[in-house]
Amino acid sequence: MEYIYLNKENEQSTIRKTIEVIKSGGVIIIPTDTVYGIAADAQNEKAVRKIYELKNREFSNPCNILVSNIDMIRNVTSQISKKEEEIVSKHFPRSINNNI
Repeated sequence: MEYIYLNKENEQSTIRKTIEVIKSGGVIIIPTDTVYGIAADAQNEKAVRKIYELKNREFSNPCNILVSNIDMIRNVTSQISKKEEEIVSKHFPRSINNNI
């Protein structure tokens, strides 16, 4: 385990290190003003298993996945309802090849 604290002096190196950890299947903990977030690549099975182990969580209890656009949603689910399409179209940033 490694602790890295973000500050003005190490901002770029910390961002690079964070990306490296996530891309390699690692997990990062992100303190916020209210809770600690646990972040990893949701499409990396090794990383997802680490999160479940860290949280001592049953695999039958799904975790939330944060997405930034419709393309990411399509990568993690097989179905999007009409109502969900409406909400996404209204509130999410547009992707380059977004067909909604």
